[in-house]
Amino acid sequence: MLGCCAVPGGSETSANARKATVATGGMVASSHPEASAAGVAVLKAGGNAADAAVGAAAMMNVVKPASCGIGGDAFAIIYMSDTGELRALNANGRSPYGLSREHFIERGMTEIGFHGWETVSVPGAVSGWQMLLDAYGTMTMKELLASPIETAERLEPSGPEGKPDLFKPKELAETLRLLAEGGEEAFYRGEIARRIVEYLERTGGFFSLCDFAEHKGEWVNPISTTYGGHAVYECPPPGQGVAVLEMLNVLEGFDLKSLGHNSTRYLNLLIEAKRLAFADIGSYVADPEFCKLPVEGMISKDYGAAQRERIVSGQALPKVEAGSAGDYGDDTAYISVVDKDRNACSFICSNFSGWGSHVAVEGMGIILQNRGRGFSLKEGHLNVMEPHKRPFHTIIPAMMLNEGRPAMVFGAVGGHLQPQVQIQMLMNVIEFGMDPQEAIDAPRFAHYGGNVYDSDTDTVNVRLGKSIPDSVRDELAAMGYEIVDQGGFGSPEAIMIDYDRGVLLGGSCSDAVVGYDGR
Repeated sequence: MLGCCAVPGGSETSANARKATVATGGMVASSHPEASAAGVAVLKAGGNAADAAVGAAAMMNVVKPASCGIGGDAFAIIYMSDTGELRALNANGRSPYGLSREHFIERGMTEIGFHGWETVSVPGAVSGWQMLLDAYGTMTMKELLASPIETAERLEPSGPEGKPDLFKPKELAETLRLLAEGGEEAFYRGEIARRIVEYLERTGGFFSLCDFAEHKGEWVNPISTTYGGHAVYECPPPGQGVAVLEMLNVLEGFDLKSLGHNSTRYLNLLIEAKRLAFADIGSYVADPEFCKLPVEGMISKDYGAAQRERIVSGQALPKVEAGSAGDYGDDTAYISVVDKDRNACSFICSNFSGWGSHVAVEGMGIILQNRGRGFSLKEGHLNVMEPHKRPFHTIIPAMMLNEGRPAMVFGAVGGHLQPQVQIQMLMNVIEFGMDPQEAIDAPRFAHYGGNVYDSDTDTVNVRLGKSIPDSVRDELAAMGYEIVDQGGFGSPEAIMIDYDRGVLLGGSCSDAVVGYDGR
């Protein structure tokens, strides 16, 4: 069952409002219809949510190469219904041993750019695929890569302006064959790693075989808070999911429903909560292996209440600084999966900005990510660039549980837009009773500034969905916000589970919900 037509980055309701896709068996909602179809094919073949997430991600590499692939990173939250186990997977790579902050400072740089070898970190996605399969999968890497390989063999090269053939799908097909046979070992300690390192040695890269051989993803406990009786889970740092939880704690002290959806005061509160949370993640989110982070403080109810007191009713704060959270030493693809047994996987993968670093490994079809852009070059910053360190990460899969069971599996693409898109999705569902498609299509705001890359340039710039009334725009402007027309709104996808009726409800920005009936 395929979802209805969607507007890319959709955020507007209309007279032709879309309906949620409904199915009883399994469902995949993702950022591309072919990836969703590939995931459902895995489910129909007997695979579970973990298998389908990997199968969909592998297909996404082929059909949406600018956004994600084996040259990027991945994160996931997975729930297994037979045990009630809920775990988070951080499969993000580290900076090379051979690159340090001093390299940039010696060249007079104050921030890391978007393209080139200086922005590349070790790709973590493959380790994430393997870890999901090893822990929970029922199918092999070889089985799951068969369809993406076949698809890649039929496609033509593509790429950004100026590099129209950066991505060579037939070369990727050969690399995926190596991966199908050798798995994670081939990528990090075998032929694939050797060929990547050989290429960079000829072209000015900073990696050695040691950087790849020492890479490892990790299983971690997801972090969470509650809102209105619902438990919301995110991956811990170095991802920015902590911002969503802090915003929930700030907002729960207001009667948002009574204010009305997208009313002036409602938007004022959400925007200010976002600014407070982003000031914090710009200061306190980094690789936890390098420093102690005040995560527990940031997601505590007491801290949420203290942050709430900083909001001035009916006003845009001129500038928001990070709070005292406790002591401490842009292109992406999202996939949500629910299978017939109601196992659930919230999975996200990314090359970061479009086409990543713009570095393609010769003969391999691999576009390498530019996650190194996420580091700070400020001396003393928790997220300062250091060798063999994981950068601040934007991609954040999420899951909402009720009574210990998944109620909604959701996420969004859009870099620093992801937390604010997630919070609006949650408010639409929890406070205003929307189904996932309604929640996705409802008009959204997007606030710019205050993220980790420009934490000293918090702004009052806000973009509003076109169907938000002019009166609300004018009233927000009177509060001190600058209403601008720039950027995008992020693209969410979601699956809700209705246990009483035995159905799944899916929503997508990308015409990419696929479900099937029968369990």
